[in-house]
Amino acid sequence: MSKLSSTVVLATIASAAVITPPIFSPSAVAETTAKTPPQLAQAALQQRRIPMIQVIGILNSTFRGTRLRLHNFRPSRGPRGPWHLPNASRLTLGPNLGGRTINFTIPEFASGRTRYYINDLNVTAVAVHQHHTAIQITLFFEGNGVEFKGMCAGGPMTCPVGNDSSRPDGHFDDGRLRITLMPAALNGSVSYDRVRVSLDGRFSIRGIGAPFSRFFDRIAKVKVQNVARQQLQQLPPRQAVARALRPLLDSYGVGQVVMVFIHRNDLVVIHRPTAPRT
Repeated sequence: MSKLSSTVVLATIASAAVITPPIFSPSAVAETTAKTPPQLAQAALQQRRIPMIQVIGILNSTFRGTRLRLHNFRPSRGPRGPWHLPNASRLTLGPNLGGRTINFTIPEFASGRTRYYINDLNVTAVAVHQHHTAIQITLFFEGNGVEFKGMCAGGPMTCPVGNDSSRPDGHFDDGRLRITLMPAALNGSVSYDRVRVSLDGRFSIRGIGAPFSRFFDRIAKVKVQNVARQQLQQLPPRQAVARALRPLLDSYGVGQVVMVFIHRNDLVVIHRPTAPRT
C-alpha cells in the first residue's frame, strides 16, 4: 500500500472513531451484548422508549392537589392601616408529593401615599403536559373577585373618598404559574432536576391608573417564583416522582436508570438491566 493510501485509510478510521450516535439503537445494544463475555453481559446498557402520554398521565396524578394562595392584605379601618398581613401566602404540594405546606410573606408595595396588596388569589387547577424536551406543570389561578387592592395611606385631605375608594383595585386574568422540569435519573428511576418557574397573567384595573405591574414584577412575581423553585428542588418531591414512575418503568422491563431524556413523543430511558434471579 502506498504512503498516500495509508494516510487516507488512517484518516478515515480516525474520523469514524469520534462519531457516536446520540441515541442507543436496540440492534446496536443487542450486537454489543452478544459479543460481550458472559460475566460482563449484565453490565451492558439498554434503551427503552416509553410514550410520553403514559408518563404525563402518571404525573398528572402525582401533582394533583398542589395548591397556591397569594395573600398579604388585611382590612383595617385605620387611616394608615396597617393593611399588610405577613406570612399569609402558602404553597401546598399535592398529597402524592408529600403534602407539605410552606407559608411565606409577600411584602407590600408603596408608591407615594398608595399601598398595594394581593387579596386572596388562589390556584384552582393543575395540569401537566410535555413542553418540547421538558415536562411542564401549569397552575391556573382563579379569575373571580378583586385580587389586587390599592389603599390610600392618609386622612381625609389625602384620601377624600376614603382609604379604599381613593385608590384603584385590580383583577388578575389568565394567571398561570408555569413550572418546567427537565427529566433526570434519580435512585435508579426517573425524576427531574433543573426547575424553571414563571408567573404570568393580565391585569385589569378599576379606577385611576396604578403601577400594579411594578408591584407584580418587582415583588410578588419574584417572591412566588423563588418559593416554588426552592421547594420543588428539594429531594422529597423529586423522590416522590421517582417512586410514582417506577411501576411504569417496571412494566417496560427497565432496570437501573442511568440516563433519561425526551425525544419527540417518547421518554428515552438508558438503563442497566436487572440481573436475573438464580
